[in-house]
Amino acid sequence: MRVLLIQFLVWAWISLPGAEPEQPEPSVLIDETEFVSGCRFEGDTVAEWESIPSKVFVLPNGQRVIVAESAVSLIFRTEIISERYYEKVLEFGHVPGGPRSGITIGVGYDLGHQSPEDIRRLLKGKIDESDIEKLCGLAGLRGAEAKAVFEKMEKVKIPLPVAKSIFEERVLPDVVEQTALSYPQLADLPPEAAGALISLVFNRGNALSGSSQDDDGQDRRQGMANIRALLSQGKIDDVAEEIQRMKTLVSEKERGLLVRRDSEAALFQKGVDSERRRLRAELERLESRQ
Repeated sequence: MRVLLIQFLVWAWISLPGAEPEQPEPSVLIDETEFVSGCRFEGDTVAEWESIPSKVFVLPNGQRVIVAESAVSLIFRTEIISERYYEKVLEFGHVPGGPRSGITIGVGYDLGHQSPEDIRRLLKGKIDESDIEKLCGLAGLRGAEAKAVFEKMEKVKIPLPVAKSIFEERVLPDVVEQTALSYPQLADLPPEAAGALISLVFNRGNALSGSSQDDDGQDRRQGMANIRALLSQGKIDDVAEEIQRMKTLVSEKERGLLVRRDSEAALFQKGVDSERRRLRAELERLESRQ
């Protein structure tokens, strides 16, 4: 049985009178060299137990990650706000505020954190080659430099249906893979919990360390590393709180990000609670046979 499910089952067994659990198995980390060919979308499904509409992604090492549709919708909704807003404001790209953001196209795809090769791979066959090369020239630009270049450049239009197909077919599988690299237990998590972490990585990236600090000297990547440690120790009940702690890295003016962290934390905990109910039901079923 998968490691995280064993840890859930152990927790439930502890609550039974007179039960003395064995030590759970140590988590097995995925060797990052296994990720060679990229993650792929396998199809839609309905997750067992509470019939959660989900999407299935297959990692290069063969593991299947089941992601709740509600998590995919959370990412899509928070990135474009609404179809009308996308068509009025985002269709030709935009530059979010802050020194770490670059020119962003489609559904939250920040060119400031991409290479020209990444951009070509993402957009090939989706828009004209000449437009792809224009966008490649924006790779790595961030903050004031990105804004200055964007104001003067000839804009590239990416209609919402095209942006959505790029997001679903190419961006999302990549982010699932990036999430699994940082959180090897991803495939063992319930669909909503897995989706919450994928949303977090979509927004913040998957780095667990870095040189960036906030105004108080706090390591901006520490929370991401803390989540990896919690998952490896089986302390999944503490992950939602760790996600919420990341709100301290966000300005009060960035209300959208504050709401997003709350939504991700709530979604992660919802998945944990759902899996616990399933395992309790399984325990009761096993006990009734004795």
